[in-house]
Amino acid sequence: MATVRWYLAPILLVPLAVLVWGWRAGTDADRDGLSIRALFGARRVPWTRITGLVPTDRRVIATLDGGGSLTLPAVTPADLPRLVAASGQDLIEPEPDESRAEGSAAGRPDADGADLDRS
Repeated sequence: MATVRWYLAPILLVPLAVLVWGWRAGTDADRDGLSIRALFGARRVPWTRITGLVPTDRRVIATLDGGGSLTLPAVTPADLPRLVAASGQDLIEPEPDESRAEGSAAGRPDADGADLDRS
């Protein structure tokens, strides 16, 4: 279709842009910080500015000291241990909730997400 009419030729650039973005976008980590690359440009963030790494469903978000946040391209929650190891730090797991640690049914959601403690 794009080769029939000259004004449709820019449509051919869309697959090329997607290809370049997929090849270029990503996150690199080293002892100094993170390098976040996108289609047009890159950003370097030192570890001293990062206050936390928050896993979501399929992505990881870096929270910054100024209150901002950055989505880390090509980083999944499964990649967090390797990302933290690249910083030279240890991964700190949050403490489990007391009611869940005891193994009791109170406070634990059932399969529907409802609380089992119905007293």
